[in-house]
Amino acid sequence: MKNLKNAFTLVEVLVAIVIGVISVAAAFSAYNYYSKSYSTVSQKLEVNSAARSALSIIAKDLRNAGYLDKNLEGNSNEGALTLKKAQEMLIQVKGKVGGKYSKADELTVWYSRSPKDRKQITYKLIQHKGKSDYYLAREEQTNPWGGANQYNSGNLVLVKYVDDFQVILKDKEGRVLTPVCRYPGSLEMSQGANTLVSGVKKCIHNQKLVHTAEVYLTVRSPKEIIKSNRKAKIVSGESGHGSDLTIPADKYHRDTYYVSVHTRNLAIPPVQSTSSVGSLGVGQGYNQ
Repeated sequence: MKNLKNAFTLVEVLVAIVIGVISVAAAFSAYNYYSKSYSTVSQKLEVNSAARSALSIIAKDLRNAGYLDKNLEGNSNEGALTLKKAQEMLIQVKGKVGGKYSKADELTVWYSRSPKDRKQITYKLIQHKGKSDYYLAREEQTNPWGGANQYNSGNLVLVKYVDDFQVILKDKEGRVLTPVCRYPGSLEMSQGANTLVSGVKKCIHNQKLVHTAEVYLTVRSPKEIIKSNRKAKIVSGESGHGSDLTIPADKYHRDTYYVSVHTRNLAIPPVQSTSSVGSLGVGQGYNQ
């Protein structure tokens, strides 16, 4: 009986090796592609989630801006505070004071939660320690003028990797208001902050005219996720207001997020209401 031995020929072995290498290469390429895609999607999702969460918090503070408890006078824990002084501290935007490109705004709102507790909330861009990146910080102060229940949260990180932060305030006719502040900076002084309007400084007078606040927040991805370098153009707001930035070419993904908020405790919008005799008239607004 013949002794038969089964074996692969050299050609068959080489073909098998080639097929195996191709299969491994294809599998690695697919894994690498899906890994990068997942990283890109996850970073975009992270940016989107952080920005939207931040705008939600800012919107809440803007809706509270300017609310003064009717019993504030004589009951405040801030001994030196009078109602007249409190009415001068409602909302403030200081323009072009921060950020990597020195174009970002700083927003401050004031409101009283009760006669004993008045809030001062400030949003501004702060540089990460030892890095060139900036984050949007939120600082909350209770009774900032002193007295009982005084509290300062410090600068809490709201959103990381922020390239731009813009706030544009408008009256009920949709006209941009400038300046709007209690403590003017150099830009606000150039806009006539101390000019008297009906016996009141323009920067303080404008606070009670604010009907709408538009907020623009530009956030970039934590890591580089674009294949090749490209410039980024950031235009927030309208011509003459907001920012117009050209960021040097890099591989980061950026998105600008926007929210428009009605400041219900400041300028009163005319609303239609029905009088007792059945005719349509202009109401006083729902915040009084």
